[in-house]
Amino acid sequence: LQGDYFTYQSNIEDLVVLLRRISEREYLLPYPITGSWSDKLLLLESKEPKIFSSLRKNIQNKLAEWLVIDKEDTKFLKPISDFFREVTDEEIILDIFTLNYDLVFEKKFNSPPETLVNIGFTSGRWVGFSDAKLSSHRINYYKLHGSFNWLKNKEDGSVILNDFEMANKNNYNQSIIFGQGNKLLSVEPFISLIYEFKELLQEKDYYFIIGYSFYDPYINNLIFEALTKHPEKNKQLIIINPLNEFVKSLSPNPDEESIKVEYLKYISSIQTKSFLSELPEFNVTKISPSLVRLERMKTGDFIKSYFYNRGEKFINLMEEIKEEKAGVF
Repeated sequence: LQGDYFTYQSNIEDLVVLLRRISEREYLLPYPITGSWSDKLLLLESKEPKIFSSLRKNIQNKLAEWLVIDKEDTKFLKPISDFFREVTDEEIILDIFTLNYDLVFEKKFNSPPETLVNIGFTSGRWVGFSDAKLSSHRINYYKLHGSFNWLKNKEDGSVILNDFEMANKNNYNQSIIFGQGNKLLSVEPFISLIYEFKELLQEKDYYFIIGYSFYDPYINNLIFEALTKHPEKNKQLIIINPLNEFVKSLSPNPDEESIKVEYLKYISSIQTKSFLSELPEFNVTKISPSLVRLERMKTGDFIKSYFYNRGEKFINLMEEIKEEKAGVF
């Protein structure tokens, strides 16, 4: 799917969404969306009655296997470990929100002798971040769409870690948001996680975006509203390593300001797409370029550079932004 500022490439999650809608097509309105496929679908189901629902479940079950992480794959995070060894002030906490399901951070930072990451669980049970806080925690890691090793009890709604023994695993479903059109759920832990996200967006002045495509308009709305709600706070959105494909599509050697303006048009275009949002007319589509900064460096380079020497580059960047804002206002 392509527009003036937007090119969307389907992914494995889109396939799962489609499989869910096909297998549940009789309950969807309007049914004519898939009605024209009826003969072919019925032929396939006559040979294998649960072909679509089984394929969907198999893909979801395979995700953890496809995204398995070993120690070698976490080396790029070492500068963060070094930073917290040098900076012992327990008041300095890193708040990270992610849409990933993998266990990269847990494997890197919660392997003996370190226990740096708070994920909201105590004794293998979801209790929320304030109740799970330990003195050793230096990173709050909010997994907005769940995790491979989270399981939700079908009966009482409790959420536990798969690392712990359970009396009956059949009573549990994997607690991730994957292959669903609507990703904003009103059940735990997702409702608490999105509340924490909204609260911290209001509290913090600097938002660093790393490896995010902006394909989730409900996430974008929360970020953009918080960014513009209190202009006197001089908040700033810093996007690390913006999409290379987008930058390459621009004219040769564009200046940084032109890249930023065009990139914001790309994000605005995402906000208007009905296939990414059920009510695109309510999405925030405008954001001032003065609130955004692009850092065109790879994620590993960013982590190595900004966490080096007790986070000196973070401090310098914030001072630079303050000086720029002081000149504007």
